[in-house]
Amino acid sequence: MGNSLAHVEHLLKDLTSFEEKSSAPMERARALSLEGEQLINNKHYAVDSIRPKCHELQHLCDQFTAEVGQRRELLNKSLELHSLLEASMKWCDEGIYLLASQPVDKCQSQDGAEAALQEIEKFLETGAENKIQELNKIYQDYVCLLYTSPSPRD
Repeated sequence: MGNSLAHVEHLLKDLTSFEEKSSAPMERARALSLEGEQLINNKHYAVDSIRPKCHELQHLCDQFTAEVGQRRELLNKSLELHSLLEASMKWCDEGIYLLASQPVDKCQSQDGAEAALQEIEKFLETGAENKIQELNKIYQDYVCLLYTSPSPRD
């Protein structure tokens, strides 16, 4: 699933590369299955041997396609969550910097304190889109990531 935005992006690139490398063997497997179906339709003498192999080959191709699709879906969801978390962390870091950079002498006067407060309130308004407001919604949206045990290849 990845442990950072960059890691998930790298895993998605790896998955795309894997799909490209596996496309030729997948096409060949599907072509073999179609050839077997043609032999079955032409009443080949070994129909009883060909039919189970065609079904097995078709099942393996479908299973491979489904698992790659599930992997892509999981990685896209992980990318979405990491993007959300990184945006929130960036906003928090900017807030920390804003608070740390407020000059103490500026807050000695009422005008200075009000200006600092307005600056902070203005900053807080910018955070609505980066704020994780509903933890239950986050949990529901990303439950597939939160309770998936990582494998060594992740």
